[in-house]
Amino acid sequence: MRQCCRNWFAKRSLSASAARAAAIASRESRRISLGDIVRTVQGLGTAEDPITDPAGSELGHGVVRPLWAELEEETMRRLDAITFEELCSRAHRAGIVGRLTEATDFQI
Repeated sequence: MRQCCRNWFAKRSLSASAARAAAIASRESRRISLGDIVRTVQGLGTAEDPITDPAGSELGHGVVRPLWAELEEETMRRLDAITFEELCSRAHRAGIVGRLTEATDFQI
């Protein structure tokens, strides 16, 4: 299934981010991390990363930006540890009912 999605996007000359999104979507929910989703969404954006902007003060470059990079790395590590399936389980335990049920999950 994953290869099928990649081939479909490749034939249509779509962006690498769109192909990545298709590859992630073709995986089982227990294998998709929130980090995967965040990276895909970030890849779809067209704005420049403000952290790479050469403008700014010495304090910004020497202290704030490195701190921000550390926080971003830690956040991504935590998001990588949470799967989409776990997020759905948390919602279920909290009494939040979604539109999809487990019956829609299937294996190929």
